[in-house]
Amino acid sequence: MAQDITIIFLYVDDLLVTGNSIENPSKFKELMKSEFEMSNMGNLSYFLNNEFQRTKNGIVLRQMKYVKEILKRFRMVDSNPRSSPIEPNIKLEKHRDEDKVDITLFKKIVGSLRYLCNRRSDIGFSVGLVIKYMDEPRVSHMKVARRILRHLKGSLNSGFLFPKEFEGKEAVINCYSIRFLWKRR
Repeated sequence: MAQDITIIFLYVDDLLVTGNSIENPSKFKELMKSEFEMSNMGNLSYFLNNEFQRTKNGIVLRQMKYVKEILKRFRMVDSNPRSSPIEPNIKLEKHRDEDKVDITLFKKIVGSLRYLCNRRSDIGFSVGLVIKYMDEPRVSHMKVARRILRHLKGSLNSGFLFPKEFEGKEAVINCYSIRFLWKRR
């Protein structure tokens, strides 16, 4: 028989409690309520810009709301969607003869895209490409950043499925965390 597991995700003052049974997380939440003022928000639906939707096949993780906020912030809501985040065979360079763009705006766009890279592997390469030009962004670099935004618009419904079963067996999700400790010399 499987061992009861309770998993606790903590980020500043946000807490997510889950496990492989209903009993243990419930006991933990009651213990926490007796020590701290806290609210039980019910079943998981939204946590740290991540949307969770239960389906018959499992749980789907998306960031649709956050992507819509990014598109609105950078005035890309009415832009034409793209099926890919970058043009094939594109070559970016530090063009000395090309016009510069607003460095602050470029950094805000790229920063927002970097946040999405952890959950949107489809944009990882293209975001990594434009990051190289953060110090002196040019028109061609901004075009690539905006194309990534248009790709996000065209793939709003994309997400990760955490299946209930995989090939007739119970699904297993392995998670890893790396902690670096730095020593001063």
